[in-house]
Amino acid sequence: MAKSLSETPKWLQGCLYLMGLFGLVAGLAMVVFGLQEKSNPLLVMGVVLIMVTVPFPAHLLITRYAQRQVGMPVVSVVPQSARVGEVVTVEYTHRFNRATNVRQVIAQLVLREKVRYEYEYKDLQSKTKRREKRTAVYDHVVHEVTSQAGHFGAGQTYQKRLTLRVPKDGMHSFSVPDRSLIWLVRVKVVIPWLPDLVVTKPLTVRPESAQEV
Repeated sequence: MAKSLSETPKWLQGCLYLMGLFGLVAGLAMVVFGLQEKSNPLLVMGVVLIMVTVPFPAHLLITRYAQRQVGMPVVSVVPQSARVGEVVTVEYTHRFNRATNVRQVIAQLVLREKVRYEYEYKDLQSKTKRREKRTAVYDHVVHEVTSQAGHFGAGQTYQKRLTLRVPKDGMHSFSVPDRSLIWLVRVKVVIPWLPDLVVTKPLTVRPESAQEV
């Protein structure tokens, strides 16, 4: 699954909800039938099915609940296309739907690396070697700034300006068929007892240096 709800495609969210609903219904049926028949294997299978299928959609539902109750912040990044070594300003505005305690607001400059690789494996049925391609995604937090917040009443608006810097020796954005480097600005709102609210914005890093300009 993607790093946050905002980065999770709608079709994948729907699949996760269906998977969780199926796992919950089928798992509970197996647990009930296992208790009635005193079948430990069936009971264990039902518990395992629930544990495997329910947590991801449950997390999505709780996150959506938090977004509706608290309200989502508005985040803008200036400039949206930066040079290597340049400072990026993150404008954060949040109007709260209800009284909320905010522990921290965290701004991160993230370098996301996508690598598509080919691996070889042996098919046990046909006893032949097969090749498949997979894509691995790695997120590297290059710069992070944390701001302490506080308590906000219903309808109150909180504004904050945070700055991040692209490293002077950082790599610019690029994409080729089997590898790409993508820069992102990620803002996390840490709220006690609720999942973090996460907003991700794209950032293009150009190859020229800010010092040279």
